[in-house]
Amino acid sequence: MSAGAACSFFVANVQGKNGDIGGYMPLQRQAGFIYDLPNNELIAHELAHGAFNLRHTFSFQLSAFFDVAKNCKIRGKR
Repeated sequence: MSAGAACSFFVANVQGKNGDIGGYMPLQRQAGFIYDLPNNELIAHELAHGAFNLRHTFSFQLSAFFDVAKNCKIRGKR
């Protein structure tokens, strides 16, 4: 796959997925999975994980920088 390209695999009837998970795209990767019947928002959401290294606001990795309980205000020095 060429640099800067992204690929999403659309998979139906996924067995064993938990809750309302709509897809999986590893951070900073070019390929991911979209489950069942997605909408455009979900596809963009998953692509953002891979293309832009965006994490969820409730992610453990973000908790070191943001206090999610206080509207994501930055803690400490900027």
